[in-house]
Amino acid sequence: MSDSINRTSKGELKAKMFEYLRIVEDTGQPLLVTDRGEPSIIIYRYEAKKSVDEIFGALRKSFKEHNNILESENSEWGELA
Repeated sequence: MSDSINRTSKGELKAKMFEYLRIVEDTGQPLLVTDRGEPSIIIYRYEAKKSVDEIFGALRKSFKEHNNILESENSEWGELA
């Protein structure tokens, strides 16, 4: 997403709704809608949230699970006081 935000008034949005929505959809740039010159609404492109498996799935097999590292017989930390 770019740092710049497109701006338009409510009246202009009403007249060119589909054009503005297509721009937001295609570019990913949000659209700031103003009312009498003041910011009123921001329209963003929808992006589906990724599941935990989609984000970390490839890493799952690269880690070992330890239930309680303090009770491990092969602890790197040796005896704890």
